[in-house]
Amino acid sequence: MADLAKQEPVPAATDIPKIAVFGKKGNEPARGAWFPEAERIPAIEGASQMGLHALEVASPEVIELSKKLPKGRTFASGSLFTPRIQGAVFDKLAAHLPTEQSKPAATGQQGEPEKKPDKSSSETVDLDEGKRPKDWSRIVVGSLVLAYSSYDEAWFEAIVLELCAGETMRMKWRDYPDEPRFTCHISRIALLHPEGTNP
Repeated sequence: MADLAKQEPVPAATDIPKIAVFGKKGNEPARGAWFPEAERIPAIEGASQMGLHALEVASPEVIELSKKLPKGRTFASGSLFTPRIQGAVFDKLAAHLPTEQSKPAATGQQGEPEKKPDKSSSETVDLDEGKRPKDWSRIVVGSLVLAYSSYDEAWFEAIVLELCAGETMRMKWRDYPDEPRFTCHISRIALLHPEGTNP
């Protein structure tokens, strides 16, 4: 009986990644998701339709990487829900693609080399982690806040790089440092719960 108690529950088939779909076009953020066995065919077809890569989740390395991907969704139109993923995860997944498939991942839609975002003086600030301001008046360069991404229709942690005119801020995504910097209006910014260690 003791041995039975120690056994871990077997995950349902719908919770086991079988196909990893991912891609990156030009300066757009890297996107990806995993799909279970039951959605293998629509996932592969959807990836082809959307110009994304489809990779079998088979090797130990890809299995571990798939755990860092969100679960995707398939739609009747044939398209897939593939949220943004970290650039480091995308790069590691791309390394497992056949050579002929991995090349487009680093290029734009027309096969041109991916353009690097322009760097302004305000973007040279190296801020990996910001401090959470207690109120709006304490937002400064380096503050960690939530910014709304209309592309994902979701909120993500972002670090303030510059306070601009017109109640806008120049920012970078905290967990996606390889993505281009962006400007966000204060109406699309929210405060995180302040940490006790912050001034």
